[in-house]
Amino acid sequence: MNMNENPFRAELASEIKKSPKESRSEILESAQASVDYWQAKTEKLGQFAEWSEDRTELSWKNKNVYHGSTVPEIESFEFAKESTIGNKAMYFTIDPALAMGYAKLRSEERSDGEAHLYEVGLSDIRLQNWAQLETVSILKEKLITYLEQVIQEIKDEAYERFAQKYGIQPKIKESTVLNAINDTMERIKQEGFLHEGNIKNVASGIPGIFFQNFVEQNGFDGVITWEGGDDPIRTTKPGISVVVYNPEKISWQKPYSLEERAE
Repeated sequence: MNMNENPFRAELASEIKKSPKESRSEILESAQASVDYWQAKTEKLGQFAEWSEDRTELSWKNKNVYHGSTVPEIESFEFAKESTIGNKAMYFTIDPALAMGYAKLRSEERSDGEAHLYEVGLSDIRLQNWAQLETVSILKEKLITYLEQVIQEIKDEAYERFAQKYGIQPKIKESTVLNAINDTMERIKQEGFLHEGNIKNVASGIPGIFFQNFVEQNGFDGVITWEGGDDPIRTTKPGISVVVYNPEKISWQKPYSLEERAE
């Protein structure tokens, strides 16, 4: 075994290799239900990234990520119509199989849909790490401190000016914003709440505006986190999500038709 290889990953690979083909999928699915599997998965990021000392920050000089879609011939990636982690974001994964599963799922939901995989190059990108348990514990305390500062800012200046600064629609009342921020802080404080891949529950809608600002004002181009999917067969396994706020960090992209590759 390579001395730098995670023992869990090495043992799992060996077990799968020795097992009959018909049982390998079951072995892998069982492993994916364990904490050890995902700890090993996130540790593998270290082979590609430069980390801060406390591992709350990582940067990639060059990194390939993946996006699954039913849309053919995407010429350039744009912000998602409904961002769930931040206010305006683009979503990728480091796992091509996860992206492929998402594309095929959406294709089957739309009888006339297609399934496409996009390989995307990221360059000189700096990300905040919400993908590991120990870093989430550090970052959530910083996020709470930031949200407390936002509440104080609302109290100290005219709400109209505040709303304009953060791009909040005029129809949204001050009380609505305050309630959303306070609710977000209560959720963050719950023991283990953000350790289950559900960061989108405190980073979408009105809270998403402030979450993204928290990330960007500290000099980051986006975040990594880990999430489950939305289909019981294909995509519920957790995977690393790469959420990009800065489109200038996308250096190239390459499309693949999954139908053509399957022939």
